[in-house]
Amino acid sequence: MAGNERRKRQRGVVLILVLFIISGLSLVSIELNRTILLDHVFSLTSRSILASKPLLNSCETLAALFLVRKEQANGENERIASFAHTQNEFSLFVNMYNDQLKSGSIRISLEDENSRFPLKALYAEGSAGTQKAEICRLMFERMLSFLLLRHGYEGSHDAARLCAREFLDGLLSWGGETPLSTEARAWYLEREPLYFPPFRPPESMAELLLIHWPSINHELARRVITGSGDIPGLADCCTLWSTGPLNINTLQPAVVYGFVDNSAVASEFVDTFLRLRAHQGEEAIPGWYRAVFESYGIALPSTLILSEQSRWRRVTSEAGTGARRLRCVSVGWLTKSYMQWVTRFLL
Repeated sequence: MAGNERRKRQRGVVLILVLFIISGLSLVSIELNRTILLDHVFSLTSRSILASKPLLNSCETLAALFLVRKEQANGENERIASFAHTQNEFSLFVNMYNDQLKSGSIRISLEDENSRFPLKALYAEGSAGTQKAEICRLMFERMLSFLLLRHGYEGSHDAARLCAREFLDGLLSWGGETPLSTEARAWYLEREPLYFPPFRPPESMAELLLIHWPSINHELARRVITGSGDIPGLADCCTLWSTGPLNINTLQPAVVYGFVDNSAVASEFVDTFLRLRAHQGEEAIPGWYRAVFESYGIALPSTLILSEQSRWRRVTSEAGTGARRLRCVSVGWLTKSYMQWVTRFLL
């Protein structure tokens, strides 16, 4: 009897050991399969990225080819094709190329960089630059007060103008245009983590979130700068690259508000302006906007900041050969012979 009990206990111990071994092997097998799966996914992603990069680079080349040819064609015509018409032609051009790709696909969108407000123009360069900067600062102040009210600022229009002026002062001192005030210096010294103005114009839109703006809470400042939903922010309607002039034929609606000092007629003026511009068709009639300004008693903008043509372009490209797709933004200026890209960054 004692021997039988001992054998039963031994069999029980062996069974437990076997179960432990099987469980251990199962865990090892699961971890091995997980590692193999991760390696496989990483390999597929890496191959997709490597294959997508040449496609992404070709997007810039395609855009440059189209834009230079279009610029050469426009030079032979007295009237300039509307940018909307140019964008439609560009879409057809990209689709034709896309249809010829055996693997992968691309998407490219074209934007007039001169439709955005040039932040660099706020900083004076020489005597002519000082006059231009003063005009641009007033225009920026009006545009920013409009964005503040659109994003839910609860004060009056006059209060919004004061808040916009406060941010403009901070932006100028951030770029080294004006001395840093004692109040602003103390404000920066209280930041955590600590940072200080670089005393040069902003090099990224993210820098705008760091600028001294004490009268506006952080959440409202974030919405005004980065945008919220369908309401644009400064990052959507400003440029860090072009110095102007603004193209009256492509200006973004928020920028158009910068022309109007009288808040009572601002919305009506902008609506009329945009409606008349949309009716220009495939070719914009030179000076079409003059009647709109005159009818609302608004002075025509200076030629220092305004034009009916553009040299700067923004191209947003997307390319991929699998699940992984790459996106890139390229900004450059155009001549009749070539396209000079000045910056590019991945999204």
